[in-house]
Amino acid sequence: SSSINWLKFKRDYNKHYKSAAKEAERKQIFFENVNRIRT
Repeated sequence: SSSINWLKFKRDYNKHYKSAAKEAERKQIFFENVNRIRT
């Protein structure tokens, strides 16, 4: 699932965000990129 991939991505690349809003923004970009790769 993409949510699990997001958590794995954050862990693997040691990603930390200063706010929930910033994390939500980066998460949206991540999902858009995943969808772009899959199509």
